[in-house]
Amino acid sequence: MPFPGLSVASRRAINLSVIAYAEILMQRLARTPLLGLARAAALRREPADEYGSRVECEALMTQIGLARGVLAQRANLGQEIRARVEQLQRAVAWRGKTTPCPCQSLCPRWARRTGRRSPLVAPWRRHRCGR
Repeated sequence: MPFPGLSVASRRAINLSVIAYAEILMQRLARTPLLGLARAAALRREPADEYGSRVECEALMTQIGLARGVLAQRANLGQEIRARVEQLQRAVAWRGKTTPCPCQSLCPRWARRTGRRSPLVAPWRRHRCGR
């Protein structure tokens, strides 16, 4: 068992906090074109070696700079995470009584709420936590 000494409840709380933080970051990145680019990069098997023309690369670097500013905003972050964890706790289903990882049910819930497929779907399919 990884992380001996931590109860299942503690590991679940940590996992929900991480998911909540990831959703907050995705929500912030949704204001930029980078969320779609990040998802496409995560699904790609090979790293891209062509990013466009010089003008396109400079525009992308500008977007990255703006996104870094958006992601660096930490005001009320703890409150946002707590509120998101409370929402997740009401919606989550666990894989089993002793597993700290939620079912993939969070991904469709995110899609219903936002109208978009969750970027978390692909990593969750590749990683079977608790097994």
